[in-house]
Amino acid sequence: LSTLQQGKVYGTAAIKIYDECCASFGWDRSQRGKFAQQRRLFAVAADADRKRNIWFICHSNWTKEHGKGGKINTIKDNRDTVEVKFIYPIAEPQACDLNDTVVFAKRKDGFYEFLGVYKMTGITPGRMETRNQIETYKRIGSVWPI
Repeated sequence: LSTLQQGKVYGTAAIKIYDECCASFGWDRSQRGKFAQQRRLFAVAADADRKRNIWFICHSNWTKEHGKGGKINTIKDNRDTVEVKFIYPIAEPQACDLNDTVVFAKRKDGFYEFLGVYKMTGITPGRMETRNQIETYKRIGSVWPI
């Protein structure tokens, strides 16, 4: 691989795509296990510069398991926006990381599509009694490396 292009698919297994990106772009191979089955599919500061996060969204409004695991991932605005709603008490909101994030999303056909590079632009805290939280990410790049 020489680049990742927004809208292109790169395979069906997050760990295999991550391995290929480690070889091609120098991503942090020590974080490989975070992309195995039954894992969060998210690594902090995992690119070659150790500045950007890597995220594979496997459940979203693109798949039939939209709200699995207490989080609802919604891809909208022609892929320009990703929203993550944490549903308490099933999923406790994570500590927010403001690093830019390289994002792939699984489609209904099972393939991961490269969405681009995103920046978290907002956190909307939920009501005190539910503690639900919404994180909003906006695309800042459609090619990797940027």
